[in-house]
Amino acid sequence: MKKYMGFIILAVALCFTSIGCGQNVDNLQLSVQAEVQKQIDSVRSQLPCALKVTKVTLIKKAGNEYSGMITLQGPAQSHDVAIDVVSDSSNFTYQWDMNSVLQMVWY
Repeated sequence: MKKYMGFIILAVALCFTSIGCGQNVDNLQLSVQAEVQKQIDSVRSQLPCALKVTKVTLIKKAGNEYSGMITLQGPAQSHDVAIDVVSDSSNFTYQWDMNSVLQMVWY
């Protein structure tokens, strides 16, 4: 048991320096930003203008749940849209209202 004690202490320390042994919030924000951009790019032909995800800001709600804002830049202005994210150590899922963004760029 003594030879594993150093490893156990190191593992516990690493958990405390990350977000609940899950993804680091900065890394999670970048991953979510890339995935949301892919989603927008997949419907680019249906949009009257290009949209770029310039920022994702997440705040931990509880456990592995995060809430935050996506900042989208259009040709004339930027839009902030709410997003909810659930993440474990290697995967995440997100939910946001893309329809509200489509309405913003069309109307």
